Amino acid sequence: MKILLVTRNLPPLIGGMERLNWHIADELSKTHEVILLSITNAKKTAPTNCIFFGVPLSPLPLFLIAVFFRTFFICLTSKPDILFAGSGLTAPIVVFWAKIFGKKSMVYIHGLDIATDHPAYNLVWVPSIRMTDKIIVNSSPTLDICIQKGVPQDKLEIIHPGVHFPSVGRNHQLINTLKAQFQLENKKVLISVGRLTARKAIREFVDNSLPSIIQSCPDTVLVIIGDTPSQSLNKNLQSKESIIATAEKYNIQNHLIFVGNILDDELLSAWYHLADIHIFPVKHIPSDPEGFGMVAIEAAVHGTPTIAFKTGGIVDAVKDGINGILVEKNEYEQLNKNIISYLTGASIIKISEIIGFSERFSWENFSIRLNDSINNSFQKESITDMSFTRQSHAVTDLNTRIPKAKKIEILLNLNNKIYKKPLRLLEVGCGSGGIAHYFATHSSIGCEVHAVDIHDNRQVYDNFSFTKVSDTVLPFENDSFDIVITNHVIEHVGSPNEQLKHLKEINRVLKTTGTCYLAAPNRWMITEPHYNLKFLSWLPSKLRTPYLRWNKKGEFYDCEPPSLKELESLLIASNFKFENISVQALRILFELENPNSIFNSIIKKSPDNFLNAFNFINPTLIYKLEAKK
Repeated sequence: MKILLVTRNLPPLIGGMERLNWHIADELSKTHEVILLSITNAKKTAPTNCIFFGVPLSPLPLFLIAVFFRTFFICLTSKPDILFAGSGLTAPIVVFWAKIFGKKSMVYIHGLDIATDHPAYNLVWVPSIRMTDKIIVNSSPTLDICIQKGVPQDKLEIIHPGVHFPSVGRNHQLINTLKAQFQLENKKVLISVGRLTARKAIREFVDNSLPSIIQSCPDTVLVIIGDTPSQSLNKNLQSKESIIATAEKYNIQNHLIFVGNILDDELLSAWYHLADIHIFPVKHIPSDPEGFGMVAIEAAVHGTPTIAFKTGGIVDAVKDGINGILVEKNEYEQLNKNIISYLTGASIIKISEIIGFSERFSWENFSIRLNDSINNSFQKESITDMSFTRQSHAVTDLNTRIPKAKKIEILLNLNNKIYKKPLRLLEVGCGSGGIAHYFATHSSIGCEVHAVDIHDNRQVYDNFSFTKVSDTVLPFENDSFDIVITNHVIEHVGSPNEQLKHLKEINRVLKTTGTCYLAAPNRWMITEPHYNLKFLSWLPSKLRTPYLRWNKKGEFYDCEPPSLKELESLLIASNFKFENISVQALRILFELENPNSIFNSIIKKSPDNFLNAFNFINPTLIYKLEAKK
């Protein structure tokens, strides 16, 4: 399937959402065609298998406007099957265009993008999330918030973010270099990994925990990996300066080490290996929850336990006594006791259990679950959507078939062409049999006529052979026919893939010296001829049936009329040489059926170049084809 992933959150922006969205694109691109729409400066580091489109990062309104119009352009030109919002931020755009173009929509929800109490967000974004076809959430608490916000439970599925498993091997040289650089020999090392935000609560940890920990374990240092984000939509931030000021109150500022953001995986891995404990003192903020806590799983991959408050999605990322210790939210005294107990050796968690817990979160398992979710949610639905019986749209009025047959005779110049007699002619989709009968009884051409159709609507039966078929496969040998006629058939055979099969079969049975007449209604015709309904085929596929029902013209729209560009792409793919003869056909049509009309007079006086300019909106597209063997 072709998937369009729309997200603001990609590296070089820093954070768990950014890493996760990168991996969503990367993992999906291994089994699907992925188009990635994100911020322009993400192009350099985007997964190489993705087709990338960029828009400005900021200001936010410009980003959203640019994404809105770029998504429209991509839907028009690339025709993705699924539109996937990498977070709730882009969900309204994804859902809107998915509805317009009749595509499926997905969104990955991280926590804050559903929990926020912002009035505008709850007015526009949350209803859009509810309308999404499939909603992936990062943890069980995030799922609970979605249900509280009115998201239908049957649309929801938990797929936890992943990690690289196993970890990058322990680089002793790099670890020793870090110990020497930061004077960490014989130190107890606590690490915090993440952006400096109010929710991460590092300043509160320094205020409420670090002094008592240092009092019990004087050789303890806190290594803070991360920085204050500059492009975060969440403006509840903390700063290095405010954290140092808090430490200075207790004269413990020398126990803090700020290393900033780390983009090098090997360097970050060395810090995880070096640390004794990963601390995760997240503050419980209902409107700004911790969605999951990927850093706890990253620590576990390296055998490093996490001691954390029991809040938000952390309860899925840390299992008490398995890969860490969970403490009731905001209970700093209990948090301190557990950290001190572990640092002094009074509490022990086996490294093998810590690492073993993390294996279930590997990117490989993430990929399997995400692909299974897409396949189970959308492929079955696609099959169900196609499980209908196509109607027969055969024209059974024989009087209208004679002018059609005469027009085909003139366009293909059959009276003047020299063929080995009898000329073998096949009509694919013969309907009433009128055209087949015309050529079978022609006094001068001399034809051996065969006809096929999936329905038998013949009004005449004599002088030609008829075979009923069940699909696009033609029951004839290769290079069997001098002439093949497929008159308003291609729009009835099904999807573009079925249309391609239809054309390839015609190519197969057509002789190298033969000619095929192909006519098809243009998608951009004003009035759809099968249901006599204006603009019906202009609509995206999913909206055509509701529009048909609303106008009480039928229950299901079962045609797929191609545009000029789409039809010519199919002809190229099926290895035909082709000539658009729609203008010549128009001239002949009026000469045969309305010779005295004002329109015929206008068409006679109009040069071909002028009329050809309007082929893209010509109601009927007509081609003369020759097979390239």
